Amino acid sequence: MSKICQNCGAELEADEVFCSNCGTKIEEEVAPVKAKSKKKVLVTIGIIAVAVLLVAAVLFSFFAGGIKRVAAQKFMNAYMKGRVGPIETLAPEEYWDIIADEYDIDADDVKDDWKDDWKDNYEDQVESDYFEEAYGKDGKMTFRYQDIKEATKDELKSVRDTLNRRYEIDEKDIDELYVVDYTVTSKGDEDRDVETLEIYVVNIDGKWYPLIDGDFAVSVIVENSIEKNEENDDYDDDYDDDYDYDYDDDYSYDDDYDYDDDDYDYDYDYDDDYTYNDYDYGYDEDYSYYY
Repeated sequence: MSKICQNCGAELEADEVFCSNCGTKIEEEVAPVKAKSKKKVLVTIGIIAVAVLLVAAVLFSFFAGGIKRVAAQKFMNAYMKGRVGPIETLAPEEYWDIIADEYDIDADDVKDDWKDDWKDNYEDQVESDYFEEAYGKDGKMTFRYQDIKEATKDELKSVRDTLNRRYEIDEKDIDELYVVDYTVTSKGDEDRDVETLEIYVVNIDGKWYPLIDGDFAVSVIVENSIEKNEENDDYDDDYDDDYDYDYDDDYSYDDDYDYDDDDYDYDYDYDDDYTYNDYDYGYDEDYSYYY
């Protein structure tokens, strides 16, 4: 490729450094750099900013939804798998105060009882005649998260009314309500069935709690402890009835262990007991011996 001398205009070879006609040093040509359009720069910045905002919104939505899901998941893990963590976090203090007053049990009692009884309750369900008839043997129940959505305003109002009436929770502290959907699969070696279970999660004073049928979901687990307490009370009552040491009843000295019965022929009445062979060694009224 040839070059042109900028001084005299002579045509030169591509590798010549000095002009062979006038001796002028040939400068290397540098391609001009086009300045970027200010408009294009602004567009690029705008696209980046929008992308960042979209990512931030997605992350916020994911983590915010995750917090709500955690509340529902803690209940499902406890109820369906027996994995009982800090069960007191499944309901606010107002709930546990009512349970303690009415049934004389607390969160620790509920946790201990559920750890002891969950497996039996689960096995009773999946090994029941109903379950076996519906799905066959080797029964099993599993669950999986499906979706989360915001509840309606009417649903939120209903929950506010219910929780205020039952537990005296200030309606102003109940801020949000969401619905978390789970699929629950019941199956055996012959058949299976899939149902949708709705767990509502409510925000009370900044904390999320799971609900079922308008009440705190943990009530399903608390019911186990209430029934257990009632069984213990019934046993105590029966024990008191069966082992009543009333001397006029089972262990009465006038009945089973009466010294007037077969084992002893003695009667410790001073007018009769010590009478042998028609000799009376009793006492008269003045406590003097007489024959």
